[in-house]
Amino acid sequence: MAVQQTEVVEVLRDLVKERVAAPVAEDADLAALGLDSLSVIELMMAVEDRFGARIPVEGIGADDLRDLRSLAAYALRHIN
Repeated sequence: MAVQQTEVVEVLRDLVKERVAAPVAEDADLAALGLDSLSVIELMMAVEDRFGARIPVEGIGADDLRDLRSLAAYALRHIN
């Protein structure tokens, strides 16, 4: 069964909430939340573990880092 984007967004939201200790909207600016490149790598590793997929972090571009939805969309392209 294919993983849905909403599932990936929820996993990412939970992971980010642990780091920033605040509610996180799907369209929240990741840089404004204080997430850096190391944080994104850690998030992708956790998503890999959760969904059992390899997500190449070297392919993440600036457009993929805008918000949770765009990062989830990037991850989903490699999960399904």
